[in-house]
Amino acid sequence: MQFTVLLAFATAASASVVGLSRRQYPDCTASCLQSVDLHGCGVSEPDCLCNNEDYVKETTECFVNACHGDEQQQALEVANAVCAA
Repeated sequence: MQFTVLLAFATAASASVVGLSRRQYPDCTASCLQSVDLHGCGVSEPDCLCNNEDYVKETTECFVNACHGDEQQQALEVANAVCAA
């Protein structure tokens, strides 16, 4: 489950680039999306972000700490869709 959660949040910052609006993310993710370190990846590089362990870990931790319950599930689903795109 931990790996799935990590992978799920891998491309949160690039959501709008691959056609998913940031508005689909719950409000609890806003500060995470604005402050996460991209670790050398560009916002428009979902492959780089999905495969960057540091980015994935930091984004996941931020989402888990910022979101709870249904919002956490929504963030997971949107991020999964972004990584799968």
